[in-house]
Amino acid sequence: MSGETSYRVAWREGGRRTGPREGYTFDDDLDKAKVFRGALVANGYRDPYKNPAFAELLGVVPKPTDVRVFRDVAEEYLRKRVNAERRTLAEYRRDLATHVYPAVVVLPSGLLSGPLERVPVDDFTDEAIQGRVTYMQSKTYGKKTQRLYSAKTIMNIHGTVIAPVFEYAVNKRYIGHNPCREVVLPERKGKTVTADKLVFGKEIAVWIECAYEVDQDTGDITLMLLATGLRWGD
Repeated sequence: MSGETSYRVAWREGGRRTGPREGYTFDDDLDKAKVFRGALVANGYRDPYKNPAFAELLGVVPKPTDVRVFRDVAEEYLRKRVNAERRTLAEYRRDLATHVYPAVVVLPSGLLSGPLERVPVDDFTDEAIQGRVTYMQSKTYGKKTQRLYSAKTIMNIHGTVIAPVFEYAVNKRYIGHNPCREVVLPERKGKTVTADKLVFGKEIAVWIECAYEVDQDTGDITLMLLATGLRWGD
């Protein structure tokens, strides 16, 4: 025995009980061990030395690795959307930065996962994606007025900037399957409409006639809506 004190940080990869055992030993450097453990926890109990974002913080050069974190794959996916409008891509990036990248979710097992932007795409499971849905149902957002996520917002974010990213990762063979496929999303609750709010039979012609008395455009729009059943949102 040399008599020197060393400090070991040990963990199971991903924080799972069945995850591979990993660990680093720091010779006579308690502060470095503490910093490493903080980065380890923030990185979802995955080796922070393999994550460029944490490797810079820890002052080391990251080991050569094929690890692809969610943020990198998401940005790669958006760059490939060459036919998408700039406005659409800007909205996707805003939603990712606001609602997805910073999220730290609690899995059913009680373990934390996140921030999601730093989690390797091949570490995502159905459980992790379902945990994100549950996370959004219990969180609020907004700069001035805090409000809960609606089922519609959760479904939109999931369908535009989460599921497509993993489908892209599958197509690029970064991962074997899309963990979003079995996720249960919240149901949108429709509004009850009473019969007196609907237009039937002869009333339709009256509505159209009144609309054309306003102007040509109003008449055309009313005719299209009543003739096709098109929604205002369409």
